[in-house]
Amino acid sequence: MALASNSERREEKQQWSNSPADLLELIFNKLRLISDCIRFGAVCKSWRLASQPTAAGSTLHPQLPLLLLSYHPFTDFRSFFSLSTNSIRTLSLPEARRKKILASSHGWLLLADVTTKVISISSLNPITEAQIQLPPLPKHPTEIDGRSLPVVVPVKVIISSSPISDEHDCIVMMIMCRRWTSGTSDARPGRDNDWTKLKTSSILDSRGDIIC
Repeated sequence: MALASNSERREEKQQWSNSPADLLELIFNKLRLISDCIRFGAVCKSWRLASQPTAAGSTLHPQLPLLLLSYHPFTDFRSFFSLSTNSIRTLSLPEARRKKILASSHGWLLLADVTTKVISISSLNPITEAQIQLPPLPKHPTEIDGRSLPVVVPVKVIISSSPISDEHDCIVMMIMCRRWTSGTSDARPGRDNDWTKLKTSSILDSRGDIIC
């Protein structure tokens, strides 16, 4: 059996890359394991585009949870333990470099970049690498009505649903701490330009929580 030449292999690869988008989406929707979805998106650019949940007809089936393992924020790699395959998967996530993971929900990570002038907040899907920005938080003391307010520190964050759900009802709620006081604010990914402070009938202290 003769081996395929380099030109034949390149031609075959190009043929797979030029597969119709609707066919690729049909194949992707047949996949059940998240590991297979990752391999599918790694084939080439056109296959990766077809694997995006935002693509028409492409859906990511519900998965068993992935457990995020300890990580170093100054690297591109994040490791996850897969309950479906009982194995550890390491993903290259340049978008997560120098960022702290505040929370995870519905397959998304909420990241905070504390190395910039303001605390940049974003949501990242580690499988598709889709990223949505959220309003930033002030990193340095701010002055309101002549009073200097200390730095805001995010304490706890909850994501109500997938940021790209068809209902567009995703709300991110965050407990923020300013030195001795705490407060709760919310924002809608991709829609709000600032965090909206919630008015509550009682003072939220360190014992407060968010239930989703």
